[in-house]
Amino acid sequence: MLDVWRNVLAEIEQSISSSQFSTWFAGVELVSMDDGIIVIGVPNIFKRSQIQSRYSDVIKTAFEHNDVTVQEVRYDMLSTKKSTKELVRRQESIKATVQPSPTVKISTGLNPRYTLDNFIIGSNNDLAVSVANNIVEQPGEKYNPFFLYGGPGLGKTHLVQAIGNAIVEKHPKLRVLYIPVSSFYSEFIKSIRNNRGKGDEFRQKFMKVDVLIIDDFQMIVGKEQGA
Repeated sequence: MLDVWRNVLAEIEQSISSSQFSTWFAGVELVSMDDGIIVIGVPNIFKRSQIQSRYSDVIKTAFEHNDVTVQEVRYDMLSTKKSTKELVRRQESIKATVQPSPTVKISTGLNPRYTLDNFIIGSNNDLAVSVANNIVEQPGEKYNPFFLYGGPGLGKTHLVQAIGNAIVEKHPKLRVLYIPVSSFYSEFIKSIRNNRGKGDEFRQKFMKVDVLIIDDFQMIVGKEQGA
């Protein structure tokens, strides 16, 4: 089954663009093949809906080219969605354990209510969400850095915090920090003052972070914001 799936992926990769393939098929697995029923596992709801609507015919054709009879292709979640309570528990655990030094404490700063599952997707943000999923699958390797730009009220804060929460869930060993830019500046100025211009405490804190999310950059032109 593994060999069949590798061949199927190879054919799909030849049928669509490399950017589409890396965006939508990263983390997708073949779960089972039984009596013409193909079950494909996907890591999240958004990726499932996009693959099902855009690539079902391509997938079916690729299986048939590998001598697999296909009556139906089904898409299942690879893992159950973690509840808000579980996210809170994990973040509290990280807050308690990730302390690079006695004087430098790091917590995620994330609101666990912001998730990719409850983010409203539309034509104006579907690309941003697909990029977000890539970041979650391969943090630090794809779209690094990621700059999100747009007007107020479009869900930038929700999306960047959802990325952070998803990384906490999928890559629990990575240290994630979300911080508004105003707090970032305040900590920097405070550190400079307390360390006589050196900023050692500030530098130590952020050097220990694997994923840094800075929110609410205020742009002078047009008063647009970025995250």
